[in-house]
Amino acid sequence: MTHNITCPHCGTAFQVNETEYSQLLAQVRGAEFDKEIHERLARETELLAQRAENDLQARLSDKDKEILELTAKLDTFASQTEL
Repeated sequence: MTHNITCPHCGTAFQVNETEYSQLLAQVRGAEFDKEIHERLARETELLAQRAENDLQARLSDKDKEILELTAKLDTFASQTEL
């Protein structure tokens, strides 16, 4: 069995046998699969980077809060020792 394939660039139609058709189809599917995997990997990488950034910001906020609390305690202690 032969298949007719039209070139998307020049519009020329040509015939390929079953084996050639299967090979072309496998290449197209393989390329599409690789592209999809690459895109998914890029999205996951971006998501992980965003999560890491959010985690870092939360930890920094907690540390800033802790510094403020300790500074307030230190000020209170310093004012009590002056009396």
